[in-house]
Amino acid sequence: MAAPAGKLDPALRIRELEKALKDSQQSIGKLLDAANEKSEQLGIVNGLLRSLGTALDLREILQVFAINIKRICPYDRISIALYDAGTRRFTVPFQVKGGRVMPSTERPVAYEDTIQSKVLETRTPILRRNVKEESLRFKHDTNFLKKGFACELLFPLVLGPHELGTFNVGCFEPETLTERHQQILADIIPCVVIAVDRYLGRPTQDSVTDYR
Repeated sequence: MAAPAGKLDPALRIRELEKALKDSQQSIGKLLDAANEKSEQLGIVNGLLRSLGTALDLREILQVFAINIKRICPYDRISIALYDAGTRRFTVPFQVKGGRVMPSTERPVAYEDTIQSKVLETRTPILRRNVKEESLRFKHDTNFLKKGFACELLFPLVLGPHELGTFNVGCFEPETLTERHQQILADIIPCVVIAVDRYLGRPTQDSVTDYR
């Protein structure tokens, strides 16, 4: 029998309530998943920070990332390019690939017209989600793309007036790295700066830049 005019069919009302309940359960589930993911990220970041606090050389610093970072930030290669103000060159002694720290085969690179110099001059991270499509071009791009990389994120390693180098993340697939990964790494980079400064053996009381 049809429902009286102006009244909602009870069966239709039940279906609407069931749909509303299902939508609510899905929303709560998503919130719980996000909270659990955030909690896991915080645990990993705190572990990284503790490990960086005791790392004494560049290989140890990179080993911290080789062990932990994949769970919160994708990468195919991580490296630290050290800057020598005397020679105005960047060198990459070690790199992380396949979850292992290994010597880098890269030759020293002159400062001028590099993405590393841009990062240091602006003291700002640079995220290029698809290097091939970027209008911002640098002289290392051809070699970068030839090695199969398509996406990169770089942070300046700066302590007061001292430019120590850059922290570099590269991925083979475009659009792999996002602003979210940049935000996560921004919490860790100040400790990387202190660890690299300690490795270089240059005592200082300068403040670390906050990239958040």
